[in-house]
Amino acid sequence: MKYRTKTMNYKPSCLNAASQSQINQFLELEGNMNLNDRNIVETLERKNDLESFIYSWRSNISSQYADYVEQDKVPAFLKQLEVEEAWLYDDGENAQKSEYVNRINAL
Repeated sequence: MKYRTKTMNYKPSCLNAASQSQINQFLELEGNMNLNDRNIVETLERKNDLESFIYSWRSNISSQYADYVEQDKVPAFLKQLEVEEAWLYDDGENAQKSEYVNRINAL
């Protein structure tokens, strides 16, 4: 089978094309949406970090970390972990990323 090639002069045109200002506006909106999505993901990661920190320390303070912790301060620390856990599932459910970071650093 033999193929024939024919060259045509054709200029595509779009009747409903967006203008450059609309394209720039759409790109800006897309950038803002990406930034918002990244902020949401980072916030959820910090929330998970706080939750993991609480569970890890609560389960390991009497075993794995026992040599590194003053035993007279353990009950107060466990109480603080309980307070943070209660906050996490109550008021902290919709907190900002910075609040989670501050609470991890405070512990």
